[in-house]
Amino acid sequence: TYTSAVPVLPSLDIRTSCDFFVEKLGFQPHFVWTEDGEPPPYGGVQDGDTHVHFVTVEDKQVCEWTICRLYVNDVEAYYKRAQEHDIVHPKAPLKDQPWGERDFGVLDPHGVLLYVAGE
Repeated sequence: TYTSAVPVLPSLDIRTSCDFFVEKLGFQPHFVWTEDGEPPPYGGVQDGDTHVHFVTVEDKQVCEWTICRLYVNDVEAYYKRAQEHDIVHPKAPLKDQPWGERDFGVLDPHGVLLYVAGE
């Protein structure tokens, strides 16, 4: 039986990705892994039991082709926070979906599309 999953998202810069999730989406820093003072190739953030990890990539298209859904208890509160930070994707405002969820989209600094969803 699976107990959880952790998305590993592509990032052009791990610190930028972690900072975005912390400052704009309310996550807490979890770790940034470096080796011999090099730019970090891997890092992660968390919000409660939700963890998101990042791995360094060099091709921006990898980021732009990636989508991740994050489920929350109060989607409207997260939407308000995203509006305050001006990060709501202009083509993905808060919307009721036919499958019973409400969601909205956010682009991270490298082009990864994040859908924040809930009921």
